[in-house]
Amino acid sequence: MATDADVKGLTLDAARSDGCLAAVPPVTLVLNETISLVASMRKQSRWTSSSVAAILGSAVEVSLNTDESLAGRWGLRAQRANQNDNPLLIGFTRLRQDLIGLRDFHEYDTTKLLSPFLEVVKSSHTSGAVTSLALNSISKFFSYRLIHKGSLRLADAMKQLSSAITHCRFEASDSGQDEIVLLRILLLMQEMMLGCGGHMLGDESICEMMETGLSMCCQMRLSEMLRRSAEMVMQKMLQVVFLRLRELDPADDPVESSAGDAPLSTPAPTPLTSPRHGPISPAETSARTSIADSSAAAQEPVSPYGIMSIRELLRVLITILDPDNRQHTDSMRLMAFRLIEVAFEVGGEAIARHKSLRTQTCDEMCRHLFRLVRSENPLVLRGSLRVISTLIQTVRVHLKLQQELFLNYIVACLAPTEEAGENGGNGIDAATASAIPNLPRIKQLNSGRSTPVPVKERQRLGLEGSARGGDDREAMVECMGTLLRIPTYMVELFVNYDCDENLGDLCQDVIGFLCRNAFPDAANWSTTNVPPLCLDALLAYIAFMHARISLPETTSQPVAGLPEPEVLLKSKARKETIMRACAKFNEDPKQGLQFLLDNGLVDPSNETKSLASFLFSSTRINKKLLGDYISKPKHLPLLQAFVKLFDFHDKRIDEALRMLLQKFRLPGEAQQIERIVEQFASIYFATGPQAIRSSDAAFVLSYAVIMLNTDQHNPQAKKSKMTVTDFAKNLRGTNDGEDFDLVYLQQIYDEIKGNEIIMPEEHDTSASFDYAWRGLLAKVEATGTLMTCDTNKYDGAMFEATWRPLVATLTFVFASATDDAVFSRVMAGLHQCAEIAAGYNNTEAIDRIVASLARLTPLAADQLPGIGRNTSVEVDSQRVTVSDLSVAFGRDFKAQLATVLLFRICQGNLHVLRQGWRHLSDIFAALLVNSLLPQDFSPIHRYMKISSIPLPPSNKSSKAIRRNQESSFFTSLSSYLSSYASDEPPQPSDEEIESTMGTFDCVASCQLDVLRDQMLSMTAEQAEATINALLAPSKDLESPAKTVVAQYLASAEFTDSNGESAKVYDPSELLKLEIATALCVKDEASVTRFSSRLIARLAPFIQDAPSQHFLVTERIVVYLLRILLAMLKAETCEADSAAIRLLSEMDAKALKQCAVPVSYGLLDCLQVERGRKLIGSFHQTYDLLRKLSENTDAKALVFEHASLLATTLHKDNFSWLIRMFDAFAAEAAIGAGIDDLTAKPKATPPAKGQRNSPQVQQQQEEAEEAELRLRKEAVVRGCRSLELLYQMRLELQEMAQAADASTTLYWQSLLNAIKTHCLSTSKPVKLDAFKYLQRLVLSFDLSVETGPMAEVIFEETVIDLVESLQQLSPGPESGRRPKILEESKVQACSLLAKAWLHHLIDLQRASPEEFAAHWHRVLLTLAHLANAAPPSSSQDNRTQQYLVEAATESLKNVLLVMFSSSILLPGQPLYADTQKSLREEANARIDLDLLFNDYGPRSPATEKSQTDAVKSADGIVAGDKSI
Repeated sequence: MATDADVKGLTLDAARSDGCLAAVPPVTLVLNETISLVASMRKQSRWTSSSVAAILGSAVEVSLNTDESLAGRWGLRAQRANQNDNPLLIGFTRLRQDLIGLRDFHEYDTTKLLSPFLEVVKSSHTSGAVTSLALNSISKFFSYRLIHKGSLRLADAMKQLSSAITHCRFEASDSGQDEIVLLRILLLMQEMMLGCGGHMLGDESICEMMETGLSMCCQMRLSEMLRRSAEMVMQKMLQVVFLRLRELDPADDPVESSAGDAPLSTPAPTPLTSPRHGPISPAETSARTSIADSSAAAQEPVSPYGIMSIRELLRVLITILDPDNRQHTDSMRLMAFRLIEVAFEVGGEAIARHKSLRTQTCDEMCRHLFRLVRSENPLVLRGSLRVISTLIQTVRVHLKLQQELFLNYIVACLAPTEEAGENGGNGIDAATASAIPNLPRIKQLNSGRSTPVPVKERQRLGLEGSARGGDDREAMVECMGTLLRIPTYMVELFVNYDCDENLGDLCQDVIGFLCRNAFPDAANWSTTNVPPLCLDALLAYIAFMHARISLPETTSQPVAGLPEPEVLLKSKARKETIMRACAKFNEDPKQGLQFLLDNGLVDPSNETKSLASFLFSSTRINKKLLGDYISKPKHLPLLQAFVKLFDFHDKRIDEALRMLLQKFRLPGEAQQIERIVEQFASIYFATGPQAIRSSDAAFVLSYAVIMLNTDQHNPQAKKSKMTVTDFAKNLRGTNDGEDFDLVYLQQIYDEIKGNEIIMPEEHDTSASFDYAWRGLLAKVEATGTLMTCDTNKYDGAMFEATWRPLVATLTFVFASATDDAVFSRVMAGLHQCAEIAAGYNNTEAIDRIVASLARLTPLAADQLPGIGRNTSVEVDSQRVTVSDLSVAFGRDFKAQLATVLLFRICQGNLHVLRQGWRHLSDIFAALLVNSLLPQDFSPIHRYMKISSIPLPPSNKSSKAIRRNQESSFFTSLSSYLSSYASDEPPQPSDEEIESTMGTFDCVASCQLDVLRDQMLSMTAEQAEATINALLAPSKDLESPAKTVVAQYLASAEFTDSNGESAKVYDPSELLKLEIATALCVKDEASVTRFSSRLIARLAPFIQDAPSQHFLVTERIVVYLLRILLAMLKAETCEADSAAIRLLSEMDAKALKQCAVPVSYGLLDCLQVERGRKLIGSFHQTYDLLRKLSENTDAKALVFEHASLLATTLHKDNFSWLIRMFDAFAAEAAIGAGIDDLTAKPKATPPAKGQRNSPQVQQQQEEAEEAELRLRKEAVVRGCRSLELLYQMRLELQEMAQAADASTTLYWQSLLNAIKTHCLSTSKPVKLDAFKYLQRLVLSFDLSVETGPMAEVIFEETVIDLVESLQQLSPGPESGRRPKILEESKVQACSLLAKAWLHHLIDLQRASPEEFAAHWHRVLLTLAHLANAAPPSSSQDNRTQQYLVEAATESLKNVLLVMFSSSILLPGQPLYADTQKSLREEANARIDLDLLFNDYGPRSPATEKSQTDAVKSADGIVAGDKSI
């Protein structure tokens, strides 16, 4: 046997190696606790006379009943035990005896270790102090890990311990000491549940411990601190218990594993009872068997606790909530609320998996909670709301109909006491008020829907909202805010309710009434916290939607069974139709039926059955109206079809009748009731009920049941109620001549008496609520569970249904807010709404957002401030325009925020805007007319060089200003007065400048350049709506920008550059057209899509050019031509003559004013090859060019147009080009006398006796230089025109080869045009004309049919030219110098001779008569020139002599060639005619015979002369230019 020294030899290290946390060895620790406890017990009077053996402990034998006793060892008779030895002390003595011989403490039986301590705890004879010490010792054993999971018989020990502490009895003395004992019991229970043996406790132990904890929580005689401590311990234990629930298999739930309602097969634990409320008896003696006596039973294995104890615990907590149990106080219910909340927070999903727990939750708990939510006690209300919120967060999948009932109540409670915008008293405008609901949607549609709890009953039970106080509303809003913070909550409401034909629009109602209560005036009927709470909930809803935009439509773990959005939208649309149909039917059944037929809800081919099916399935038809409608004589087939829809098989007649009367209310007329009962009896009897023998018997019994129900439950009926005997007596002999079975009648009687057949909506009793609740539960299975929607595939449809009140609320709050935090949150919310709308292509929503924000800024106001006081000042080396608008806008911080937000919303979402472009254009126009729009904003500058949109000039201040410069009052006054003295506008004040600079900073923050770039990056499809909005004509007659411009121009008497009175123009319209033009020309697809529409929009401006401002006309034609250029460059776009036709038909005066920009634009178009072909084919082109050429500054550009068009010659433009080049060459006449184009003008000397000043001299020289430059340019264009006319021969030859008809007229026109300018007074033009005419004439081949005929070349061209020259006379009047004129004649004579010789062979192919005629005409012309009369002056004589010699020589050469060709031979008629003509015309200067003798074929000189003539002709043909 070990000694004390041996016990003390257990070191700390040894104890710690075994897991003990105490520094004292375990045996020593236990012995110390026993000694301390026994010492405390001896001090009490009950144990003062204890025996010496009890005190000595190990020195004497403790048990005298064992064989090892002292008497037994010595063979003596044992003495009777001392009655003063208390069994409690003996237990400690035995423990000490066992520990003294113990080597390994962890091998000691745990039950033996705890046995003496537990006996003390259970004893009713111990004081509170002793019991407290015992409990403290046990707690030490657990906390120091003397008892751990490896301890022997731990499960049995835990069972005994739980039994002991739950049956603890002690003598009450001091209340404080007693509560300490109870507190230690609580802490020990917590230690047991959380410690090593908690999982070994059985169902019975758990139930007892929970009962003990609940008793302490509910004992009102205990202190508040103890009760709260008990509640805290209960919460800890509940956490452990419901965490354990996660590990349990739902298949082990007795409700699920057993079939139907069969009794449980396993023994049930000791049931929990309601908590005790009486005081703890100080002298109560435990009647339970002691631990020692129950040791045998403890040997049985203990099963860990499971579903049965958890179910029992939940049942008791639910029972405490029962509002009909008056024993349960509100404080107890508050405690139960907190415990239930913990239970569902920990085990919510696990609870839902177990059918028994789920049934308790969905039925009893929800029923009690929905009745407690009407409580007037704010604590009960908040507690019930919090529990309901927790239930919805954890098990809402199984609370579909219950959640609908709860949310309908919340929505009803949040209904405002005054409508939005009513009488204008709440500051809500009509547009905003129209988007905010004042009634739930179901009431707005007047659908007559019957909810599980009727309106009147819901008011009485607090489920209709009625009049709730402000604090109650705040609590409900907090509850809703909690729910809306569930990311998928609103999506689930929309999918499960709003898109379900038989359920309410919860999503829309919740959002709508949160929006209404977010308005500041909601504080009038609630509290000041309600509006921000509602706003916060709405912003959370928006944020969750916004966060899901970028997610894929299905999550990584998609929920099976989710419908497609299209299916849901169809269902929702059908629901809307059904609701309207029900509303119409409730108002007028005839109109309602027609509406059903028109919308396909009733099949016309089977109208009766289809209508009956609709009325049977719809819950929105007024039941009173329905009963009256189907019971009319003309609707008898409908009544029959309606009743046949019920399944009455295996139903007692009262049960079947109850089913029938749930669908409609019996009408008041007896005949109508009779028809209904008759049809019911007939159809019910057809199901074959055994107790009823005929349909007549069923009819009588049905009537009797209705009368019995009235007799038993009508408060106005007689006091003596019908008995079952009376009921049977009344039905005697009615069952086809026999009596009904008494047992059958007894069952009917009992059921009717105990359960009234009622219409819940017509009663206001608790029974009606229970009846309606049972109806709700009956629908649960058919309704199914709630679908969870962790996806964004429904967000688009949900946002479409809810965005209107959201946007209206956010914009109104933004407009009325004064706090920066509110501004920040609301701006973020609006931005997110816009991105959601853009993400789901909701154009109407984003337009509404833009319009709402635009209304908050003065930039889009209907009336802008005037611009007459606009003053341009220099601020920090920057020119700034200070205007009334810039000053007012700079002072309005809220307007600046709205503007920045508006443009941030537009950035990236421009393709979604529709009507929003109207507001953007108004803002752009306001910025434009006040010089606030950046110069590089217009996107048109990327595609063409054009100046900014012109504005009326601003006043200018000559003084430079430094920003933030300090100035005194006198300085400002002096500046003000001096400005008037110097006729300057008043200089802006420092504050106005600062405000203006703030406006400029705001405009910079709007990032308009980013907006511009995004506009240009849109595809053609995306820009469709933008173009439509920009091109749409304004509904207003005058835009704000046009109005202010008109006012300024009228007041300033502004005149344009032409000196005319100013015409009003609209800068905003120009800006819209400019942006539209840029969007149109940016790519090929856009040009193809928009060009025709844009040209049609520009057409009225051009057609009405005389009434337009010249600046507007100028820009419009530039836009038009830029569009035309883009059309020509786009191969997929078919360009027509619309643009050219508009320009050619334009007013002549207006066209002349803008001739230069038109010419430049047209030049760009013609530089495109496709443009030259298309534009050159339009006859309007040449009419336009002719009108443009009337402007001197545009002549050079028009010439370039013609030059480009000449490259694409065809029969349609040939004559036009000929005339154009002819006109340009004719204009060169102003350059007469300019022989050298490089010569500089000579200064005109001043008049005699007059001396010009240097300035006048310089101006005179500049004017002369300008005049000379114009003359030279005209000469150059004339020469270039002749060159182009000559080059046209190549195109004409190709055209002649491709054409079927003769081209003689074309050649004739070309030759005549060049021939005409051989008579030009401009020497360079004349020389070029002769050069190109000679080349052209000598280049023809008369043998081909495509060329000109001989008559054209000789008669109409060359000979005509010679004759025209002969008719000219030199002199100052004609502008021709004699020498130059004679040279021209010589050139013409030479050209004629060369042309004849060149085409001589081809001419011979003609008939002799034709040849003779041509020869005779040429001969006479040359002979006439050779016989010219001599002039009067000697100088002229020399010139004339030169002409005669040249003509004579040309004629000789011609004759020689004809001699050599044997064309002219003596004896031939042609020879004789030639000789005759020479004698007549040449005045005998040339004798043909003599010439023939000298140079004829027989003459020696013939060969040489022929050779020289041929060489001369060949040189001309080869292009000899030495004319």
